[in-house]
Amino acid sequence: MTRSMTRSMTRIPTLAILILLATLVASPVVAQTPAPVPVPVVQPQPSPPEVTLRDLDHLKETLRDGLATQDKLDQERTASLREIIAEQDKRIADLQTFIGWVIGLFGIGVALASLFTYGKAKAEAQDQAEIWMEDHAPEVAAQLEKKYIDPIEARLGEAERNMQALLDSARKNHDEIENTTRMATAKLQAAMGKGESAHLTSEEQRGFEETVKGIHEIPRSQWGAEEWDMFATSEYYAGRFDSVLDALEQIDRCADASAEAQAKALFNKGVVLRSTGRTDEALAAYDAVEQRFGTALEAAVREVVAKARGGRGFTRLVMAKKAWSEGGADGQAKARVMLQDALKDVSASLKISPDNPIHLGNKGYALFLLGELPTAEQAFVEAFKLGDERLYLGTLEDAVIHPLPQDQDFVAMVKRLWAAEQVRRQA
Repeated sequence: MTRSMTRSMTRIPTLAILILLATLVASPVVAQTPAPVPVPVVQPQPSPPEVTLRDLDHLKETLRDGLATQDKLDQERTASLREIIAEQDKRIADLQTFIGWVIGLFGIGVALASLFTYGKAKAEAQDQAEIWMEDHAPEVAAQLEKKYIDPIEARLGEAERNMQALLDSARKNHDEIENTTRMATAKLQAAMGKGESAHLTSEEQRGFEETVKGIHEIPRSQWGAEEWDMFATSEYYAGRFDSVLDALEQIDRCADASAEAQAKALFNKGVVLRSTGRTDEALAAYDAVEQRFGTALEAAVREVVAKARGGRGFTRLVMAKKAWSEGGADGQAKARVMLQDALKDVSASLKISPDNPIHLGNKGYALFLLGELPTAEQAFVEAFKLGDERLYLGTLEDAVIHPLPQDQDFVAMVKRLWAAEQVRRQA
């Protein structure tokens, strides 16, 4: 590029001179009158050839063609130089790329070498550490055990003993509370099963109330048979019998209620209805137990069926005493029919539960009112052998329900037989 510019610069003055010369030749010559001077005598010279305008135009055209040719050559040289420069730029870029790859590969090689060196150094350090530990392991273990492990084990042992003591105490308290609650619940349910009132100790009452409080923390919509049973028991203890009946019906409708739970609910319903004077409804509840579960094979369910038969027999016994006390001859005749039905019911219950002292006592009472005194006395002897003082006191209370003249002799017989049983137990 520099040489081309130089040639152009050297060509410009030559061109300018030629153009100036042509201009001067073409310009008209203005004649001036010179001052007269003496003219030396000169020998004549041959005149130069005359230059015409055509010659000048031809010269201009020749100059233009030369300039055009020169410009074309210059452009070709410029294009050639540009191609050479582009090729050189490409080579430089390729060289730079190659150098970049070389540097990158060199860096990777350095990194790999560093990793290899690090791994080797790490392995050597690990080997040295293992050798050192093998040589000093007993000493290090002894120091660690003395400084850290022994104190920690001592503290852990003490904490474990304290924790065990707390657990034992909590378990003991829980067992005591659970046992007390179980006893209170059993006592109340037994009382409800007999239609009697129950008397709880202060501890039993507290335990039972805590259990009831616990079920009230659960929404009633989520109660199952167990919660409704506990609620029914608490309501019976509080004397809210309508609420008890509603809870017992809820148990019968619970999806999680077993056959035993449903049978018990129906039986307890009969007991509550009888204790509130709704004897006809009570008999219907007892009948429902036998109709629904009379063919059950489970021992627990059959035991409930036996109680329902015994409950129906006792209800008919009470109804017979009422009819006897309120009516004359017709009342006595009607009462004897009821007593016969009551005897059938309690006898049927004894086929399932032959050692049930309550059913034996009810059988003895029905036999006594029917006038079969020796058989009645034998039934009470067996009942008192199996029962406790609650049976004895409950029998005396039964004699007060719709009292009859013959109940005085009945009470005397019961007291005599109970006294004989006490002598037998003390012998």
